[in-house]
Amino acid sequence: MLGPRPTLTFYTAAPVTRGTQRRLRLLIQARCGPCVVVLRPADDPWATATTYSLSGPWQLSRADVHQRLVSVFDSLVSP
Repeated sequence: MLGPRPTLTFYTAAPVTRGTQRRLRLLIQARCGPCVVVLRPADDPWATATTYSLSGPWQLSRADVHQRLVSVFDSLVSP
C-alpha cells in the first residue's frame, strides 16, 4: 500500500479558472515532484492574498518547496 502523498493546499483570495488551476498543478508537479494540489477559497472573506500549507512527506525541504513555488508564481505572472 502506498503511503500518504505530499499535499499542497492553496487558500485563494479570488476564484481561479480551471485553465489556471490545471497549469498551476502541472507547473508545481514538474518543479516539486509528485504531489496533490488543492485549491480552496480563503476562509477569511476579506483575504487579499493567496496562502498555502504543506502536509505529508515531502522529499524536498519546506524552504526548497517555497522557493520553487515562488518560481512557479513568477512564471505565471511574468509576460
